[in-house]
Amino acid sequence: MLEAQVTPRQISAFNCHATSTPVGDASEAKCIQAILASNQRENFKTVDEFRGMTPERISEMADELEASDYMPLITAQKGNLGHCVAGAGALETCFALLSLYH
Repeated sequence: MLEAQVTPRQISAFNCHATSTPVGDASEAKCIQAILASNQRENFKTVDEFRGMTPERISEMADELEASDYMPLITAQKGNLGHCVAGAGALETCFALLSLYH
């Protein structure tokens, strides 16, 4: 977020890797919650700070998220399309752009 010079509240969408595995998808959901929770405390984290956190700490931050009227769009395609390996990035880019357009 700091690299992009935006606050979490300015993020309008997340396109998740989401391969439809219980552990992976839950981890991504917790990370998104932690990002949004950091916005509420105005204690923004860099990508490196998130990478250095334990899964337990990310889970704690996610649990601190308070109800809000703000909720970004969250998309994931692999559960429906499968993992296209080399083509996954191109397909996901197209779908992410289309989801923002509509």
